[in-house]
Amino acid sequence: MSGYERGNLLLRLADLIERNADDLAVLECLDNRKPARFTRLVEVEGAIKTFRYFACLSAGAAPRLCRESTGKNVKILPDSVT
Repeated sequence: MSGYERGNLLLRLADLIERNADDLAVLECLDNRKPARFTRLVEVEGAIKTFRYFACLSAGAAPRLCRESTGKNVKILPDSVT
């Protein structure tokens, strides 16, 4: 699978999460007992932005461009760094 194809799959997943965000927030709220509003705004939105960020990277864009497009600042470290 090419990076472009992988990026498209990640974008589709982000779209599905976004489409079902309220339901996922309620399920997550029941699972971890956090307030539903917090779960929706932080955890579900964070998941959406993370999948879109990595979709952008998979398609070969520069990390700086991906951060600007998702509004999320994520630093990618090599596997050897722990």
